[in-house]
Amino acid sequence: MPDSHPATAAHAERTPFCCLLDAVIPALFPSDAAFAKSLGVNQSQVHRWRRDVTPQIAMLARISQATGISVETLAKIATYEPGRDGGQS
Repeated sequence: MPDSHPATAAHAERTPFCCLLDAVIPALFPSDAAFAKSLGVNQSQVHRWRRDVTPQIAMLARISQATGISVETLAKIATYEPGRDGGQS
């Protein structure tokens, strides 16, 4: 199935966290901007997360509150691969 999110369409390697956000954001928020606002971050940060950057561990609590997904589950999905945990909180 082709990737429908414009920010991720050009990226062949997708993290499980990217895929999670691709499913959750449209289900819970009208836009990436609305999701970003709920977290207190710039929309560009959400776009980075949806491409290939894993958010910092400290941000998972805010994402958990916004989505209803436990911090533990988010942490397992994020996996924190070396070089992929550069998201800003």
